[in-house]
Amino acid sequence: MGKKIDWIFIKSEYEETPKSVRLIASENGISHTYINKKSKAENWKKFESDSTIDTAAIYKKYKIGKVAIRKVQEVVEMLGNNYSPLFEPTILMFANNYELYLDMKTQLDKVGVLRTTSKGTRIMSEEYKALAYIEKRLSELGIELGFTTAAAKKLGLVKSEDKTQSTVFDLNDKVVKCAIDV
Repeated sequence: MGKKIDWIFIKSEYEETPKSVRLIASENGISHTYINKKSKAENWKKFESDSTIDTAAIYKKYKIGKVAIRKVQEVVEMLGNNYSPLFEPTILMFANNYELYLDMKTQLDKVGVLRTTSKGTRIMSEEYKALAYIEKRLSELGIELGFTTAAAKKLGLVKSEDKTQSTVFDLNDKVVKCAIDV
């Protein structure tokens, strides 16, 4: 008996994410032509995004993890009309640091904050120091992204019809909050 295919999940991926049909197919262990035939027969509507970000290409090019990809998508969605491809390097750094933060947090939970030296002295573990550095870097990248967005708006590089857009401080708060949410 063949494996059960979760068509509800595949349809939601097809209609609600910017993933390519080939990526969806490979993630679900089926042929992309099978998905194309089913989507055509059932009139599925392919996801269309206002942004130009291609997460599948990012994953392939930069070899970032799934958590970082999710964070890229969240930040791009959060930026909305303020998004520009000029922000992608900062967004990628932010997403990579976020994923690294989660990994280090898991390691720290295993080893603990303090360690004992060979002479019996209790000191902060290297994992704790690394986690503190990553937290600082996440905050800096959030601020940088906020200032980059504000500068792009000032220079007219970001098209916007909405006059009630967030200020640089609002964007920074949102980006930092986005980093805290898991």
